[in-house]
Amino acid sequence: MSGERVTPKLTEVESKARSASIQSGLHYKIFVDFREGEAYSGLVRIEFRLNSSENVFLDFCGDSIQSILLNGTEEDVSVLYDVPKGRISLPSESLKTG
Repeated sequence: MSGERVTPKLTEVESKARSASIQSGLHYKIFVDFREGEAYSGLVRIEFRLNSSENVFLDFCGDSIQSILLNGTEEDVSVLYDVPKGRISLPSESLKTG
């Protein structure tokens, strides 16, 4: 996906719902390739434990997403990424609680 950079719009209600779904162990691993030029690319790995698989989404304000790998399964970026909201919704059926 590629498009104009957006600022994610997160309401307090959405924030509280997402926070209630995440149990613990939130860790980010970020790898960035800064080659000479105007553009760069990277890989982000996010790990966390869930209380509930509902209301789990990520905010994203980059230029594009090449792929989404969720628990070892490649997901369709065009289905999960809501560009105007700057949000990647993680399907509950692909998540594991506990």
